[in-house]
Amino acid sequence: VCTLLGTGAQAQGFGEEAGPGVPLSSPWDLALAPDGALYIAMAGPHQLWRYDPATGRARRHAGSGHEGLMDGPRLRAALAQPSALAL
Repeated sequence: VCTLLGTGAQAQGFGEEAGPGVPLSSPWDLALAPDGALYIAMAGPHQLWRYDPATGRARRHAGSGHEGLMDGPRLRAALAQPSALAL
């Protein structure tokens, strides 16, 4: 077993990027894409993140960080505690 991302501690607030030494905020679900990318439902910051196995880093893929139900461009959309993913 190895840790790909996060420290196991709860992040305060939300960021734009994370690596192995950065705490995460309530990751609830994972989905592995055919290209090897791992998508993460981050309920705490109301965002979806994308992990790149080549770099070992994750960054915000969708969600403004504001809780809500508002469509729009992926980085400006408002999500409400995403807790499940399907590709």
